[in-house]
Amino acid sequence: MKRRSFCAGAAAMLAGAGSLVQAAGRPPTGSALRILAPDRGAVSSLLALGVEPIAGADRAFYDSMGAEPRMPPGMNIVNSGDPIEPNLELMIELGINWCVTVTTPQIARERMSVVAPVTHLDIFTGQIGALDRAADGLRTLARLTGREAQAAAYIGQVEARMAEVARTLAQSGRPPQRQTYLVTLNDGGRSMVAYGRNSIMWDVMTRVGLRNAWTRSTNEYGFSVGGVELLAEAPDADIVVVDFGASTTAALRQLAVSPFWNRLASVRAGRVYRIPLIDLFNSYPSAMTLLSGLDGLVRREDFRHV
Repeated sequence: MKRRSFCAGAAAMLAGAGSLVQAAGRPPTGSALRILAPDRGAVSSLLALGVEPIAGADRAFYDSMGAEPRMPPGMNIVNSGDPIEPNLELMIELGINWCVTVTTPQIARERMSVVAPVTHLDIFTGQIGALDRAADGLRTLARLTGREAQAAAYIGQVEARMAEVARTLAQSGRPPQRQTYLVTLNDGGRSMVAYGRNSIMWDVMTRVGLRNAWTRSTNEYGFSVGGVELLAEAPDADIVVVDFGASTTAALRQLAVSPFWNRLASVRAGRVYRIPLIDLFNSYPSAMTLLSGLDGLVRREDFRHV
């Protein structure tokens, strides 16, 4: 199709597309779903239910951020580009008839809704309870796709894993008053991202019995950006670093020669731990990924008793 003809057709569809937007972002019935999931959280939630979107977050980027579940090898997802700037022409060309979002901003969702109904999983509201909202979001998608059994099974697995990690920690002998920072580090080791209230990470840590040391305010997504010197506010707290590979290694190498870093009680005691990569800006499945990392951590002798 020539671009002029395509654009003319697209314009005609967009002009009358208001009728396509269904109440409460419900997907169309009586036809096969062709789903756009522009952000990683949306892709992740759908895959947890066994639903594959037609278009969405780039596979390489999705994998590099540690998102789970992994995209199946045979899944041919069309890269929909930056979720901040939805490609409406691509949506029309692909016949997208439903959009699912988690972290896509409202202005972009409004643009997408001109072509297809949008279901937004409102997880990150700047309020406590992100994990429960993420579970509710998964249940919402399950109802809309007829995957209630899959959602119940997945949520049941996460709940069981949380209970297991909590039991392991409670029986470990770890001092219950000890706090834990959960952070990512930049290459130079001068600044970090700390995860606290309003995040899924905070909720999971709380449920398994870990006291999050980050008590400062966070943004709506549950994290704060600041200098590593803020770790001195709880100098005895364990420092759990999410491992982004080479960049994390470079940051820790720089910190190893920092007088400030080496004065921290937790650093002197060797209580700095790396856990496998987690997509920290995601949806309900990120809880399972974090639990895998925490399970390995709480079973370590140096984490439990030191």
